[in-house]
Amino acid sequence: MTLYSAAINVKENTIINAYVVDAGIKTKTRKRFERTLDLPNVSLSWLKIDLSNFVDLPISPWTSKAAHVRLMLPGLLAGKRDKLLYLDSDMMVLGDISKLWEIPMNGICILACQDGKYPQVENCQARDILVELGMKLSDPYFNSGLLLINILRWQKLGITKKTIRLLQEKGVLFSHKNQDALNVVLLNEWNPIDIIWNVGTPHFFSSSNFDKNKNIVEKAQIIHFTGRPPGFAGCVHPRKQQFNIHVKKSGWFIYPEYLLWKLELIWKNLIFDFKKLISGFLRKIKSSLQQ
Repeated sequence: MTLYSAAINVKENTIINAYVVDAGIKTKTRKRFERTLDLPNVSLSWLKIDLSNFVDLPISPWTSKAAHVRLMLPGLLAGKRDKLLYLDSDMMVLGDISKLWEIPMNGICILACQDGKYPQVENCQARDILVELGMKLSDPYFNSGLLLINILRWQKLGITKKTIRLLQEKGVLFSHKNQDALNVVLLNEWNPIDIIWNVGTPHFFSSSNFDKNKNIVEKAQIIHFTGRPPGFAGCVHPRKQQFNIHVKKSGWFIYPEYLLWKLELIWKNLIFDFKKLISGFLRKIKSSLQQ
């Protein structure tokens, strides 16, 4: 829903040149993309990427090899575009991304948002290795789910090669793999933008800085479903119904498919809740036996 929600929220007469990465997309899914993005303000192109290129790169337990495709995009679009806006597929756009696109880059390599959960290196799980590689505990740390990339600068600095090499050498020590690697490689080559352009799940549930987080959530231009996203069993995100409305309106599913999807989701949630209940019950029994 990332591209669809972006397309319906841009100002009038704005054309989005959308590139969807095909790293093994099924024919049925490709047709759904084409149906959903059959809009007057969207020019859709496909970028074919072979995931075997990343066979020796480590991944986090919650991601796949496809997470590394962002590293290849500047090279694929070099000569065609001067810059690109990369968005993760687990995002929902609420605002006009043309405002984001128009932010001056001033010769810097990327613009990004500080991570909602790990705003500084000192908050990161892999802080020891990040510091060993030259970062300071006080350095800001960005979330790589949204990147406004200066393609010319990226290519000139050889960011793709440097990041892949770092992942090959130190990747097993990183908790967030290419996000950690990009933060190391792009140290002093990125500028922060307003967090409202990448509002992660922690902002909706954090009890600390309540007023600040409430203000961020209310002004959110892009919601990033970090953690369990809508459409998956166990999702408790407060904006999941808004996401489901986008799914219905987008035409991603024809109506019978949509009904089936909703029924399957209800069933999966029932199973998820039942397993959670049983797990809690067993923990109580175990705790009682140990007393």
